[in-house]
Amino acid sequence: MDFCFDPFDRNVVAIAGDDGKVKIFRVPDGGLTDIIKTPTIVLQGHYEKVNIIQYHPTAQNVIATAGFDLALILWDVSTGEEKIRLQGHEEQVFAMAWSPDGRRFVTYSRDKKLRVFEPRRQTSPIQEGLGPEGSRGGRILFVSNTMLLVSGSDKQSNRHLSLYNTDELAAGPITVRNIDTAPSILVPHFDPDTNVVFLSAKGENIIFAFEVCVDEAPYFLDISPFSTTMPQQAVAFLPKLVCNVREVEYARALRLTKAAIEPVEFKVPRSRVIYSSLTD
Repeated sequence: MDFCFDPFDRNVVAIAGDDGKVKIFRVPDGGLTDIIKTPTIVLQGHYEKVNIIQYHPTAQNVIATAGFDLALILWDVSTGEEKIRLQGHEEQVFAMAWSPDGRRFVTYSRDKKLRVFEPRRQTSPIQEGLGPEGSRGGRILFVSNTMLLVSGSDKQSNRHLSLYNTDELAAGPITVRNIDTAPSILVPHFDPDTNVVFLSAKGENIIFAFEVCVDEAPYFLDISPFSTTMPQQAVAFLPKLVCNVREVEYARALRLTKAAIEPVEFKVPRSRVIYSSLTD
């Protein structure tokens, strides 16, 4: 099951189910006070489990869904109407991502292929290329309108980050940054304000961080990772509004552990203490 909130209306959440349906719910102002059983609208078009859903970043009421039936559908949420059905997948889709301008859409599937779509142009891929070789899948996200970040592993579970130009996907990655060896998938979160990508995995006690430079080598610059003794079950990053700018905090996350929910603050260290009083 997957779910995501509407970027244009934070009271609206879409939930994908094992029955092939995507249900849209509206959360009342002030939060939940009771169980909501009746969705405002139901999207019906898949005949197997829907495993990934993502709202369009710039067009309201547009959502993409991918299912075990190999269908990838773009919907008009306001009417529940199927608008576009993208073609070209022969195996299950592991991950998908919209470009920031909403023009392009990329998928990574079990056949280890990356596919780039421009739904306004055609329903078949405009570019195809090989992604990570590992059997555990991977995660993808855009770091610009054309540059794609891929988190994956090879057949020996060596985890790495790859950077692709979606205009030249068949040429392979521009660069690959090896990270470590572990079985879990590293889930990326990209901060477009600082060009920093954070990587975390279930069952681990570390959050990796790299600055991404899309225009020049070495492309990935190391940032000191966060580490602790307690493994995490999941990591979620909060909106920038919660950051304390006086403390030069540029990102904040919540770690779910077996015993608690812990906040994690990411700050830029001051080179000299005197600067603190001058800038504040």
